[in-house]
Amino acid sequence: MELDPCHLDRMLAEGEAQLDALRLGLGSDGNAEIRARIEALEARIDEQQQVLRHTLTMLIEWIEGQAAG
Repeated sequence: MELDPCHLDRMLAEGEAQLDALRLGLGSDGNAEIRARIEALEARIDEQQQVLRHTLTMLIEWIEGQAAG
């Protein structure tokens, strides 16, 4: 299985765009519960993005180490 960082970036950008659209659709008088859920989703996406980038970095380092050794 080949990992394509560009594909992963596109997927993350699409998720962020969807959250932005939801946020805009709420307007200034949006439901507080919905806003809280969106904020929780944003935090979760940020956390997943950090974990994914860290995992990919570790995988690349491991592959480079295998190739060198």
